[in-house]
Amino acid sequence: DQHQYDIAGALYDPESPFNLLGIPFLSKHFNDAKNNGTRITSGAYQSTFVWDHGENERTFQHGVDCLPTLQVNVGNSYYKAFCTRLSKFYNDHIKFGFRAETKSLSVQFKDPPAPVKLKKRKFSNIDVDICKGMELSYKDGEGNCAPVVYEGPTNRGNMHEVKQADGTTITVDESQLLKLHQPDLTNVPTTPLDYQKEILHGYLPAEDAINLARPRTLSPIQQSLMDWHHRLYHLQFRRIFMLASKGFLPKELLKCKDNVPKCVACEFGTAHRRPWRFKGKQSGSIRKEKQVKPGDGQSIDQIVSAQPGLIPQMSGFLTSERYFGATTIVDHVTDYVYVHLMRNLSLEETIKSKRAWEKILHDAGHTAKHYQADNGRFADKGFQDDCDAHDQTISYCGVGAHHQNGIVESKNKVLTQGARTMLLHGIRMWPEMITAMFWPFALKAMAERMNRLHVHLDGSTPESRFYGICGESIPVGSYHTLFCPVYVLDARAQNEGAMGPPKWEPRARIGVYLGHSPFHAGSVALVLNPTTGLVSP
Repeated sequence: DQHQYDIAGALYDPESPFNLLGIPFLSKHFNDAKNNGTRITSGAYQSTFVWDHGENERTFQHGVDCLPTLQVNVGNSYYKAFCTRLSKFYNDHIKFGFRAETKSLSVQFKDPPAPVKLKKRKFSNIDVDICKGMELSYKDGEGNCAPVVYEGPTNRGNMHEVKQADGTTITVDESQLLKLHQPDLTNVPTTPLDYQKEILHGYLPAEDAINLARPRTLSPIQQSLMDWHHRLYHLQFRRIFMLASKGFLPKELLKCKDNVPKCVACEFGTAHRRPWRFKGKQSGSIRKEKQVKPGDGQSIDQIVSAQPGLIPQMSGFLTSERYFGATTIVDHVTDYVYVHLMRNLSLEETIKSKRAWEKILHDAGHTAKHYQADNGRFADKGFQDDCDAHDQTISYCGVGAHHQNGIVESKNKVLTQGARTMLLHGIRMWPEMITAMFWPFALKAMAERMNRLHVHLDGSTPESRFYGICGESIPVGSYHTLFCPVYVLDARAQNEGAMGPPKWEPRARIGVYLGHSPFHAGSVALVLNPTTGLVSP
């Protein structure tokens, strides 16, 4: 129900970011101060507001500032909206300035315009209905996140208007808007308060939170298990035990099967809401019986990140460009995953990622024949023409039926959660150096883990099946904890016979381990120089 009151002495300033109406002033208006008829009772998460001699009552939740603030419909927004609607039929604009003499003003009425059909919009990264006045999280692309109020869509594609805390209205892209406290790749908690918020909003079970708050001392075997867990890009413990049973890792790790320790980064990085219902099994399968060789069928999709990602450079001046997304392709036969980082989500970059994947297929002796994709960028004429030019077929999901592309959607979830886990661990261990800008390296490392370390019962991996080789050995010794510090020998001491650095100067410099180089031998690592910002093998 709506209640309207004309409160004498209450002023509203549209230019002020805050207009507050206190309880004592409102109680004076209702003249119920003696019986305490207008009051507010606050709790930890919600408050109850009673007014007008106790006849009306409303309970509301606290906002992100944890203050019992109730927003009411005040100001001149309704008047402005009325004037906007009226201006379509009634033109009362004055074309001249004020003068001493009297002028006659003719009022002109315009014909009503034809009704315009508005196209409904749906956010691709939010799974709930969005309406005006809903609180959302806005990411500005520079690592900052702030709560905003949704105002409505604009007539410019996926652009929307939101109101900030200071009252200003800005236009943002829908990829920069998320639900409050929605976990994604960029909202990595970095402080104890952030961890507490993750627990309070139900992303971590209470039992696991207690175990993390009261850690127990690990045995030497458990410490060895955790060391391999960190080195192998936070590989699941069941897969570590599989590697140990196949002889790729020490078999003594199998003694920890019944006493697996907790990994803090994994608990927070992969936590998600438990579904309260499950859908039945859909008829049919995305994988077809005629798809028997790599390249016969693959699913393709894209990951969007509002947080800019660092582009590695080996030389030259540092670029100001950043990664803002990635194209993910999954082979239906071998389960091989390919991630192509993108500066933008344009058609040109999408076709470039498709051709990069087809080059990998060609090097392995295969060709791409069929793609399964969502609507959107993959439904553009340019992408279809590129498929036709290479004698390829493509099929699309139904509108809103993302389960029909479930293979790559599931891989995107695993990629995002795994990359978030490694980022979280790096930020927790080295907060002065590691930021969310390193997400491209975490995403590529996660794809490498899925291709090379996910061992099946027959001892094969997706990479070995993709290239048609026997996976007799996995070089687990070449893996190190992502984003760990590494020490590089001074360049003046690397060459035999060189003078080297002065005697009392350091003979090594520190760097950041960013995973394996895709263009060198498997044991060659990428190292970030914190001084120059360059990445070199």
